[in-house]
Amino acid sequence: MIIKVKKPLKDNITINLALILPFLIVFAILSGVFGAVILNRFDLLIRGSIIAVPGIFAAVTLSYIYKNSNERKEHNSSLVNLSEKKCIKLFCILYLASLIILLMSTTRPLQYLTIILILYFIVFIQIFTRSNSPHIILFEIFFLLLNLTYSVTLKYSLYFGGTDILPHMFLSEVTFLSGHTIPIDLSSAYADFPLFHIFISEVSYLLGSNIQISYFLITAPVFATSIFFVYLVMLNISNDKRVSLLSSLLFSTFSVTVYSGMYMVTRTMAFIGFVIILYLIYNRNSKKSPLLKTLGLLFGMFIILVHQVSIPQIIVIFFLILFVEIVLGKIMQDKSSYISQTYVLLLIVSFIAYWLYVSYAFTQSLTALYFDSTNYESLSMKPTIQAGNQWYFIFNNIGYSAVTFLALVGIGGTWYVHKKSYLQVFALISLLILPLYIPTPLQLFWNTMTFFRFDRFILLVSPFIAFMMALGLIYLMELFQFKKINKSYFYTISLLLLSILVVSSIISTSPEPSYSIDSERRYFDSAEVASFNYVFDYIPYGSQLYSDYFTRRYIPFQNFSQTETLGLPYYNESFRTSLSVRNIQRTNGYIVWRNKAFLESGLRVGDGGMVDMRSDSPEWNRMSSEFEKRNKLYSNSHVEVYY
Repeated sequence: MIIKVKKPLKDNITINLALILPFLIVFAILSGVFGAVILNRFDLLIRGSIIAVPGIFAAVTLSYIYKNSNERKEHNSSLVNLSEKKCIKLFCILYLASLIILLMSTTRPLQYLTIILILYFIVFIQIFTRSNSPHIILFEIFFLLLNLTYSVTLKYSLYFGGTDILPHMFLSEVTFLSGHTIPIDLSSAYADFPLFHIFISEVSYLLGSNIQISYFLITAPVFATSIFFVYLVMLNISNDKRVSLLSSLLFSTFSVTVYSGMYMVTRTMAFIGFVIILYLIYNRNSKKSPLLKTLGLLFGMFIILVHQVSIPQIIVIFFLILFVEIVLGKIMQDKSSYISQTYVLLLIVSFIAYWLYVSYAFTQSLTALYFDSTNYESLSMKPTIQAGNQWYFIFNNIGYSAVTFLALVGIGGTWYVHKKSYLQVFALISLLILPLYIPTPLQLFWNTMTFFRFDRFILLVSPFIAFMMALGLIYLMELFQFKKINKSYFYTISLLLLSILVVSSIISTSPEPSYSIDSERRYFDSAEVASFNYVFDYIPYGSQLYSDYFTRRYIPFQNFSQTETLGLPYYNESFRTSLSVRNIQRTNGYIVWRNKAFLESGLRVGDGGMVDMRSDSPEWNRMSSEFEKRNKLYSNSHVEVYY
């Protein structure tokens, strides 16, 4: 069957945008080159190549799509003639093999990661079989994401990722022991946003397990359910099961998705609420059903209570959708707006009222931070953006090259092919938010990524990017079919792009330095956990304690109003003071030194830097001499405790 597509109209804004897009890509690349030359930072040219090269390929591909889009053929001839039952059996066998390998190994060996990649290949091929079962494929993706998550969180003694997991466990422990929300003198940032810690403590109570086990057991499947909601949102918009399944699969391969499954914290839980709200908004009955409207309000309240700053960021995305709907409303067949202005205003009023009248302490600290003029004096690059580590950056972020190529092809192709369709709204939104997701000059600066927390947008916008990538793959397949190129070339290229995404995600999110460029081990081993238990059992509470940054995030330091009542450990407030030669010479106290981690990759001490024998040997020599002057109280070959 051939679907006739009318010739483009000059007054169609999206057609003009599509035709301009390849030139915009080239202009953006040349601007980046010019900026790097002006700054005399040629390492930025190498970093930028990760999006510049696929951007050029995308521009060329779009020009071919535009030339051959007047006749779009249904892509049945490009589908795979494979039995879905055989694919399911093979998936189950290999999935079981991956679990056996995990149980037999102390870490995640290369054989396990290879099987995971093959499993992703199987799911991808299933999506392109002539008769597939969406619910089976979705559960396969769900269990794949669950496998990757549990292979870290339940495999290692105590995974902590970016370290926020550790204080969240402590706050959940306080909630569990006290039976009510945490007091404000423990944490003004979370005292009035308690849902996450209540959830973890309730699960711990129901399962009869400790907080750590409950935390990792329940958070992984909760996050993995986002796969289903991404599928439902995209299905309601595209009415295409294959594109929606591809969106869910690609979303599951993103490094931010894999990492968020392992590093499930309050903002990740807020993301779950966000995708559920998107599903409710784009549900076909959303404007007629009082139940769906009520659920939308309830999940809005859920986001407000589960994380402090996610709701304003989500409102920004809703405003962006509203803006794009207005701009493109005149050329869409369905001119009605999916996003209700009343609903957005209710969210704004609700979170402002809550911030002002309930969580006043948090609001006061936040306004003090953002009204401090010293934070706006200069624009500074992130400390990780240094000349010399650009090749590490390329290796660690190669997956963004596949994202850039497919997303740009999907955006341009949608504008040109799907005239008068709501898909154009998602295409324009995706182009506007793409700089927040891929490495761009916006992500170079501490001010934007850390101070204004633009890094938090990456997870929120990922479903939109995955949707455009899925459409990009479909347009690529149609182009190959029109050019009468053997379909094996399409599947070879697609599996190569999928491999780049999966391997890059595994590398960049691995807690093991052997797989990741990040040299710091992101978990505590069993010997380190045993040493911490020694600290709790034998070092008097209130003592002055020094250690590296990761250890300080684990061991409670704050003596709050319920500390003694609940029988919790605490240490002197100066425990937060940096471990340095000057500090330990000046004050007596206990030192917890993770010597094995130090010998592996150094420890994060001092002013947030790394002390290691290669880069800072004089400092280490002075520190080791201070250790020799002290009494060694405990040693297990991984950790030493001095006094």
